[in-house]
Amino acid sequence: MKILSFDSSYNSCSVSLLYKKKIFYYQKKCKRQHSKILFPMIKKILFVNKIKLKKINIIAFCNGPGNFTGTRISTNIAQGLSIGSNIPLLQISSLKIIAQEAYNNFLYEKNFFIIMKMNKNRYYYSKYLIKKNFLKKKKKFLSTNKKILLQHLNKIKKRCVFAGNFNPKILKSLKFKNFFIKIKFSHAKYIIPLALKDIKLKKTLVPELVFTKYFHKF
Repeated sequence: MKILSFDSSYNSCSVSLLYKKKIFYYQKKCKRQHSKILFPMIKKILFVNKIKLKKINIIAFCNGPGNFTGTRISTNIAQGLSIGSNIPLLQISSLKIIAQEAYNNFLYEKNFFIIMKMNKNRYYYSKYLIKKNFLKKKKKFLSTNKKILLQHLNKIKKRCVFAGNFNPKILKSLKFKNFFIKIKFSHAKYIIPLALKDIKLKKTLVPELVFTKYFHKF
């Protein structure tokens, strides 16, 4: 299985390639330059590993939530490459990608709460549960403000691993001992394990069914 993945949903561009049972990846911080950086990174990772796009089995990409322009660029590139080379697509949430990275750091934990601060008083958040080494979304949340976010946090009755780009001081009021890991961006290399599991579940899409997630439901 050869999987090409990429992500430009926040102030970063990253690409990853599963090839010969190894994961290769690049990441570069960027702000408002996603369109100039992401596609050359994709070309580079294919060139360095001496593999042509037509040999790729699956293209997996982050479809948000996140930066409007960055998320749109990833989606457009994924659709274009898919149509041009007839490659199936997988779209994966940025919050689930961050949850996968957190899980890689805390393999013995079961509950993961992902919080990404988008502006002064707006957050994306979602909770994931590990079942049989598989990340499952426990609840579907909307983007919200700090007040409502704290209300949800105070309802937590189990120990969680919290991950994201937010200030950990908001966790002080929680009753349970929790872990925190700072993750500023979702990264394409963590798309690969999620894609492998989605392939088994036959979640691949054609370009026409792809959608993006901005500042609304996800």
